[in-house]
Amino acid sequence: MTLTEPMTLTPGQVVTRLLGRKPAAMLLMAGGRNNQVYRVELGDGQTRLAKFYPNEGPGSRDRLNSEFRSLEFLWENQVGSVPHPLLADAEARCGIYEYIQGESIDSAKASADDVDQTVQFVDQLNALHCRALATDLPIASDACFSFQELQATIDHRLQRLEGAAADNPELASFLTEDFAPCYADVSASVTGSGADLGLGMGELLPLQHRALSPSDFGFHNAIRRPDGRVAFVDFEYFGWDDPAKMISDYLLHPAQELGQDLRRRFLDGCLESFKTWPGVAQRLDLVYPLCGLKWCLLILNEFLPDYVARRTHARGYELDLSDLQGQQLDKARRMLARVQNSDAAPY
Repeated sequence: MTLTEPMTLTPGQVVTRLLGRKPAAMLLMAGGRNNQVYRVELGDGQTRLAKFYPNEGPGSRDRLNSEFRSLEFLWENQVGSVPHPLLADAEARCGIYEYIQGESIDSAKASADDVDQTVQFVDQLNALHCRALATDLPIASDACFSFQELQATIDHRLQRLEGAAADNPELASFLTEDFAPCYADVSASVTGSGADLGLGMGELLPLQHRALSPSDFGFHNAIRRPDGRVAFVDFEYFGWDDPAKMISDYLLHPAQELGQDLRRRFLDGCLESFKTWPGVAQRLDLVYPLCGLKWCLLILNEFLPDYVARRTHARGYELDLSDLQGQQLDKARRMLARVQNSDAAPY
């Protein structure tokens, strides 16, 4: 199945086949950027979540397998702050999961307890490090294990956007007049500071110093249960990554609007969790601005046709790109300003 080919079975038929019973109701949930997600009511008080993933062709990340296998690993190791994976059908690109009752978390209104539970989750992942090394868990989406790899990720995304900018003067102006000079300055600074610390740009982070990361990590992918416990969702990008990059991505994610006190609380908690891991704090100062530049380009995905196709598939209707692209350019400018004004990274 491709993004444009119809499914042989409807979502309702797939779910019926997997569960062995016809649902009483299926509600398409809002907010899925890449997938179609349904709340499945079974009619006896039970609820499930059904997630349909696009098949993006050979060489692309198998999001269904990544998410389902990762959640299986976490549940096998008594990590209960994630959804329970129940059933999967690779052919239909569908996973059935526990439906977590609760409310979304507005990061601008998050509490210290919410942040502490997030750090506890990082602690749990770190505690599984040795056990995870013996498994076939994937590399996290967009993982980078050297400064050079992070620069290559930026270069690849920049090249794709430069192609789209041929038909968009405003995007072209941002990339050439604003982004490019900042990227050159940050690259020079990282190269010099890395040399001072004895860190080569192409030096790979050893396997034993890599961390398990949800990758798309933040309160935008979390649910507060009625009893106050926080559950973390959306693990299709989960896998191994540089812990400094995981921390940076959490602090920089455009959907995160934490106040400075809670940003610092998260940072201090993570640095405490990684205190026996060599060089995390030093690498963080260098990785953070590069991650900020990467986020500038990620924010501009709405200019890329394949990304727009995935979002259209997930939402089931065409997007109004003229307004959306203007909004994303404004966000990218704000992110670039954060990079330019953050000499000491997240502090």
